[in-house]
Amino acid sequence: AVLSMEYAVFDLRARTYFQREGEGLFKRSRRGSLVELDAVVVVCEQYFGASVIYRTVVHWKHAQVPLLVTEREQRSLPPGAPLNHGAGAICQRAQRYAQSLGVAYYDNTYFHSRAPQSAV
Repeated sequence: AVLSMEYAVFDLRARTYFQREGEGLFKRSRRGSLVELDAVVVVCEQYFGASVIYRTVVHWKHAQVPLLVTEREQRSLPPGAPLNHGAGAICQRAQRYAQSLGVAYYDNTYFHSRAPQSAV
């Protein structure tokens, strides 16, 4: 599992990030400034029936870096509830992340989005 783990570290004092991505022993490392970040977005994927998956996704400007899913949460919705019914907690956390990173925040949990695709 450790060989397939992707992660990023955001240094809020230095306003930089370090990201490691890829599979196996040969991962790509990337360093950069938080100025390169575009937004933190919460998306919703309708899973099976009344089950949904919420994801917090970091976007880079000009799509120069693949999307980074920083959080994933699965919820069951009551019958007839809108897709964003169970998104309150993850949206609050994502809004705090965006504020800390100094980027825009978007809540797209009111409509179905496909799961972000891996760049590898």
